[in-house]
Amino acid sequence: MALTATAPALAFGALCRLPSSSNTIDSSFTTYTTSLETLRTPSLEETFSINSLSECPPLPYVAAFSFDGRREGANPILGFGGSFTESAALNYFSLSPAGREAVLDIFFGEDGLGYNLARTHINSCDFSVENYAFDDIDGDFTLEFFDTEVTHDKQAMLPFMRSSISKLLDGWGDDLHIIASPWSPPAWMKKTGQMNGSEDEECLKNGDEYRETWALYFSKFIEAYGKQGVNIWGVTIQNEPEFSAPWEACRHTSDFELDFVERFLGPVLRRDHPNLKILSFDHNKDHLVTYSEKLINSTFIDGIGYHWYAGGMDRLLDGGVGTPNLHKLAARMSMHASSSSKIFLQTEGCHCPSTGYAGGDVNVAWSRAERYGHAILADLSAGSSGWIEWNLMLDRFGGPNHVGNVCDAPVLAIPHRATVSPSSSSTPSFSPPYPPTPTNTFSSAQGDSYSFETLHNVFGAKKEHLEVGVFVQPLYHMMSHFSRHLRPGSTAVEGSLSYEISGNHKSDSINLNQLARPGIEATFHPCDRSSRQTWLLDSVQRHISIAGVDMGIGVRACLGRDVDQAFGGLVLVGCESGEVGVFRERSDGQIKVVGSDSDSDSDSDEDGCLVVTELETGIESGSQLGIGACDGSMHTVQLTGENEQTLYSEHFDLCLTSGWPFLQVGGFLTEDKTLTTLVILNEADTEVDVRLDEIGAVLQMPPHSVKTIRYNTKNPSFL
Repeated sequence: MALTATAPALAFGALCRLPSSSNTIDSSFTTYTTSLETLRTPSLEETFSINSLSECPPLPYVAAFSFDGRREGANPILGFGGSFTESAALNYFSLSPAGREAVLDIFFGEDGLGYNLARTHINSCDFSVENYAFDDIDGDFTLEFFDTEVTHDKQAMLPFMRSSISKLLDGWGDDLHIIASPWSPPAWMKKTGQMNGSEDEECLKNGDEYRETWALYFSKFIEAYGKQGVNIWGVTIQNEPEFSAPWEACRHTSDFELDFVERFLGPVLRRDHPNLKILSFDHNKDHLVTYSEKLINSTFIDGIGYHWYAGGMDRLLDGGVGTPNLHKLAARMSMHASSSSKIFLQTEGCHCPSTGYAGGDVNVAWSRAERYGHAILADLSAGSSGWIEWNLMLDRFGGPNHVGNVCDAPVLAIPHRATVSPSSSSTPSFSPPYPPTPTNTFSSAQGDSYSFETLHNVFGAKKEHLEVGVFVQPLYHMMSHFSRHLRPGSTAVEGSLSYEISGNHKSDSINLNQLARPGIEATFHPCDRSSRQTWLLDSVQRHISIAGVDMGIGVRACLGRDVDQAFGGLVLVGCESGEVGVFRERSDGQIKVVGSDSDSDSDSDEDGCLVVTELETGIESGSQLGIGACDGSMHTVQLTGENEQTLYSEHFDLCLTSGWPFLQVGGFLTEDKTLTTLVILNEADTEVDVRLDEIGAVLQMPPHSVKTIRYNTKNPSFL
């Protein structure tokens, strides 16, 4: 199969039929489209008959996407979901019965997202209103006083979960698979004596009795939840074990985690809950491979959980880095019989700080949704089995959070604006002001000043939801393009993208590059002549830089001088920083790395040249920029063009890209191999027309849009 894209958009309209089409599908296909410009009609469903379309004219700018086949040994998709935090549950119960029913329909109903994965916390987390645990008796090593009624969670969390389980079963016939994760043991088990924060190396007190008790605590929690009608499908050993957070936290080294699961947690859970899944790591992608390499071969470990955060202060990097590490993990897991059938999936991801509603800027809200779309496509392509976001719902500011760490969610509770069946109290007991912290400066929400009509026409919120105090954000609409159509058992199908560009045609210059920022990885993708592939080698300072925009202001970022140890490739850095690289074009066209002690004008091989570092899964698109030998033993990179330069790999026919391309595509096949699904994301400011050779038609991609295409295949060529 081949998919092709053309830009600018064809003048005759949205759809046409390819000349002499020999499609391999049934006579019709269905599309679901959501765009920034038309959020008032999200996931617009249209069904088209091939024979009813007019014939297409010649296409001057063509990008071909071909299905290469199903990856051998690829794990099927488990599903998608969100997290039941105490904050989510309290917001749910701040609504009227009508509002609560709307929330259940939105996430779990037949016409909703159909979420079948979920996550929750063991004891409190930062998205609780205070610290709490189920056994606070110091020295209770047998857990005689463990609260087997899990009384705290019976107030809101468990009823919310039970209603969600029932709604999903009624609407989709699926079970809800819930993963439970601890943020912190009870304070008496920790060296610090408090739930917030952690010792830098290991949080549990010394002595096997604490490890034995903590393992038993997991088992008792799972048993107690089961008695309340909520079955736990899996656990992670520790949420973010490398982070001494100011909220509930517990640091573990990988060596400790391996010892803990092998001697304590694994045996206890296999004895008491033999069907339970145990996932390791549960932290960011930067250390995903190094932390997991010992754990993945443990017979007690069923898989790896990871988060989408970049881990630094720049929250605009969240969801945008670390994909090559997923490929490394997938490749190394497939090499060993003991881990080849194990899974890895995202267990947490969200945008911070605050919410789209509070900020009131639909462009920011949609860009956050686009980052969801990019991350999901990239993760599934790498072999991830699923994608769980953080809080299912929050209030309009992104809370409550007992340390003021407010974040975004796909659905927000706004009971103070309900006009139909208002709740008994329109102001929940946890409403702002939150505990004062440096990250919490939100005292008003811009969305409160917008009418229902504006919230509908601009943000895509439905009037019937607003009337019961529920605000659905663009994040939700992006998730619908995946969760509703890529049901459990579906498999990601490998594909490759290539461009054929006539003459001097180039991508429209108004497509501004939002990825020219320090921390973004430099990776190789099909050459599209866009602003994300337009580089400049400064003849004076000899920096290689790329232009972009940040908050509407023109910026430049430069290639760094060293391979990033966490991500394994070169990343962008500030052009004025001490990390910036110095380069020179050699006489043979290769790009030499100029070291501090080397002769910058010589063609010596001393400091190496820029090379392509292939992904370990063998997928070419997304390969990293590295430093290697200049002697021809590695795939080097050359600079092409004059005013608008590209860094080009002739061997792979790929161009260096800041981050990822504007146009991204993912292909998927149902378990019975009869239905093909494509998800196409267009992050560009311009319209793009997409050609599907297997269907035999051209489809329009509006600016800043996502489209899901589904069709029955007669005989998939890629099987």
